[in-house]
Amino acid sequence: MWWKFPIWLILLVGAVAIIASGCISVRDAYRAVDLHVILFLFSMFMLVTALNSAGVLDAFTTKLMLSKETGGRSLSHIFRIR
Repeated sequence: MWWKFPIWLILLVGAVAIIASGCISVRDAYRAVDLHVILFLFSMFMLVTALNSAGVLDAFTTKLMLSKETGGRSLSHIFRIR
């Protein structure tokens, strides 16, 4: 659909809007960047994209939805992960 923009574009537009509106200075924005957080988010986006492309997320959610009622058990018990 035309309105489904990639997350990175939404984040970029938001950052530019905040700086352009004067809510935060460029210097403060630069100081607020934490490379460890950026690396973590980039890694998570890559991992989720790979899992989604491989169909793992669809299989996981299907199995979760079709499983019997959990009765308070953890997900490891539902999927028999040991």
